[in-house]
Amino acid sequence: MHIMFYYFIHTTKAMTSPFPSTQMDMFSDNYPPAQREPKQLRSTLSYIYYTDDKKGEGATGSVFGGREKKSGEKVAVKVFNNVSYRRPGSVQDREFDVLLKLKNPNIVKLLAIEEDQISKERVIVMELCTGGSLFSVLDRPENSFGVPEEEFLIIIRDISNGMKHLQDKGIVHRDLKPGNIMCCRGPDGRSVYKLADFGAARELAEGENFVSLYGTEEYLHPDIYERAVLRRPLMKTFTSSVDLWSIGITLFHAASGMLPFRPFGGRRNRNTMHKMTTMKASGIISGVQRDSEDGPITWSRELPMTTQLSQGLRCHVEELLAGLLESDVNKMWSFQTFHEFAQSLVNKTVLNVFHVTTSQLLKVYINPTHSFAEFKEHIAMQTFLQSQQQILLFNGDIFYPDASLRCQAFPETSITNPILLFGNTFDGTVSPVITASPTIPQVPSRYSLETDAPRTKRSISALFYLKRKQERLLSMQKLMDKSIEAFTRYLKDSEKLLSYHLRKLDSAVLLPLVRLQYMQERISTLLEVTQAAMPKVNRHRDEDLAGVCDNLEIVYDEVVLKNEDADKLFSRYQVVSAQMQSVQNDIVQRDALAKSWVNQCGCRTKDRCIQQFNTWFKIQLGIYANFQRDSRSKSLPYNEEQIHKMEKIKFNETTPLLASIVNDHCESNWRSKHGEMMEWLGLAYSQKDRLSEVDKCLTPLVAEVTADENIILKLGERCRELTIKATQCVTFKIARTFASYIGLEQKDVKINILEDIELRSNDGTFPTDRRSSYYLNEVCRGSLYEETGTQTEENCSQYAKNYPQCRTGLLDLKRALTDWEPSEMELKQSQEMMDKMNLMSMCSDNTSLETYN
Repeated sequence: MHIMFYYFIHTTKAMTSPFPSTQMDMFSDNYPPAQREPKQLRSTLSYIYYTDDKKGEGATGSVFGGREKKSGEKVAVKVFNNVSYRRPGSVQDREFDVLLKLKNPNIVKLLAIEEDQISKERVIVMELCTGGSLFSVLDRPENSFGVPEEEFLIIIRDISNGMKHLQDKGIVHRDLKPGNIMCCRGPDGRSVYKLADFGAARELAEGENFVSLYGTEEYLHPDIYERAVLRRPLMKTFTSSVDLWSIGITLFHAASGMLPFRPFGGRRNRNTMHKMTTMKASGIISGVQRDSEDGPITWSRELPMTTQLSQGLRCHVEELLAGLLESDVNKMWSFQTFHEFAQSLVNKTVLNVFHVTTSQLLKVYINPTHSFAEFKEHIAMQTFLQSQQQILLFNGDIFYPDASLRCQAFPETSITNPILLFGNTFDGTVSPVITASPTIPQVPSRYSLETDAPRTKRSISALFYLKRKQERLLSMQKLMDKSIEAFTRYLKDSEKLLSYHLRKLDSAVLLPLVRLQYMQERISTLLEVTQAAMPKVNRHRDEDLAGVCDNLEIVYDEVVLKNEDADKLFSRYQVVSAQMQSVQNDIVQRDALAKSWVNQCGCRTKDRCIQQFNTWFKIQLGIYANFQRDSRSKSLPYNEEQIHKMEKIKFNETTPLLASIVNDHCESNWRSKHGEMMEWLGLAYSQKDRLSEVDKCLTPLVAEVTADENIILKLGERCRELTIKATQCVTFKIARTFASYIGLEQKDVKINILEDIELRSNDGTFPTDRRSSYYLNEVCRGSLYEETGTQTEENCSQYAKNYPQCRTGLLDLKRALTDWEPSEMELKQSQEMMDKMNLMSMCSDNTSLETYN
């Protein structure tokens, strides 16, 4: 009964206790609570404002919500306090003059300066920024470790633009801090930050200095701090560059959720604060003193690891902060340098990259005009994986854009669809990388309305960090599955590409063999015919024909050697083909990689770990909202006090459960899945190594085959030249001899010889070459009218008997001249032989695999 009563009271109380306006409820953003209209009215000529609707308060006045009388448009009205009125009238007029000169989207817009109808004092009417100040944004528990990355870039952009406008107008603000930077909502729903509160601002002519002191001490330049806070006499004047120091402190606060220089004891330890800001080394951007007022200071050149900024953005922000947080104005950046750097940063192209082996989600900030090579160098700076060792995959394909393509034209990436980064080699000992979670403090059991809310807020802040960690862990688990799928496809595509080149090499390897074989046969025949024809032509050595024979023998030897080389290339090709077939069986046919990814680890949908965390976290947020409400009371009635105490017990009991969901469940599953993935990658990279071996063998093979093609072509040209020369020589001498013999004895036979040669050249028995046939006929016709010389009848009779053989030799010579390429039938037979050899190789591989299995 007690438990049921507690839950009823707890639930009712949480439902009737809306979150404060500065607290962003992650579960009710779309359903803002209704707000009552304030009742205490004051008015000016054109506006009314509500003194019970205070938006903010400063040293010189307060800002209230109001409306324009005609349109009802909401406005903000600044009313000055007694401190302001005690200042000289010229000081207040200076603020009015400054506001009238400023018109910029990143400076709060001045609407009017009117008199209060009761007090007759002037008030400033400005546009209303409903998002509160940057300080209120940073005060939210979800931003206790800094604002999100996208929001931080907006802050840099808007502060830079606003300060650029002040510089152009010759105005120094002198009180820059998160409380004086207001947040509005733009038409697209994004934040717009505007500089406000120009009570300390003044105009400076070019090169002019000032000596008056304004500002909030944590954001003051060290020189002003020494004079205004420590009250030390300092004969110095100050320039507008003091605003740059305040910008640096503000940006550090926005990036980390804390101030950069934190002495032990905080604000009251002023001497240490001054020492930290003035004695730090150049490039130091933060210092923390934890143990005692005289204890050591821990310096850092980096932002805290708990920041929400990615590693890719942090390095740029740290460079920016190092340039701004310089106490020596000679080392500090100028306004122009700051503005140019800030604009360059916010305009960079952002590419999301998932480093698979370390399970890191990276953001690469790069100049939009940079190239792909420079993009890979940026990856190397974050991962220490050199550009030549990187394999990038995107949307299932290799990410390798054209060299002329600039980064701004790269495809859009996101956290859920990043570029996947693999190494060219695999180291199975790589561990996953994740930042440690902050410690979640327990709320002290002692009842205290004053301290319970801020202490609960620290726990809520750590729980927001845990929630972001959980989302990141689950996102990386999904990316692991995506990486497995992408790498499997990458290996299959690599296999397909190698197989294509291997098939393309089939004919390139086989055709030289066939050509060389036919070339060898033709030269052999040509040699036999030429050598057989020499004694029949003349009893004495014919020098021309002998020279042709010698050259043919040389070429024949070269053809034989090249044939042997081609045969060796073919053998190497068969070995590579067998290796490729084995890899293809594993990667494609058996799909071994896909089957080996068991995927038994990781968070499952049925685990509902996100829903569990959100349910308990919503209860914690309700308790925190109740504690904030209770803190505004000096005391509580007895029953409400008991509920407050029970809620604190419930809060402390629930917090470890939330931490366990993230650390013991989600992170543990993420680590287990990473280990499973690393085992799979070991198998995948072994297949990749096999493909690499095939590629290493195939690449020189292609080069050698290409080189051999050129050599064989040149060898063929030499053979053709020798054949033409031999044909001319033998044909001329044999034809002249027979024609002379026939001309002596049988005049009518010579026409038959000519007709016989011509017909046999064109009857389809041998390939037709009309030019060669014409040449042969012309030679024979011309020889009819030559003198026979000293040829004897016996010799002529011997030639006549050998005529049929010599005629066949002539036609064989003609075929050797014209038929160097193998016929279609011969090529078809060669391809059938090749297919049979491949089939035998496949059968052999399958047999060995079956035996192995």
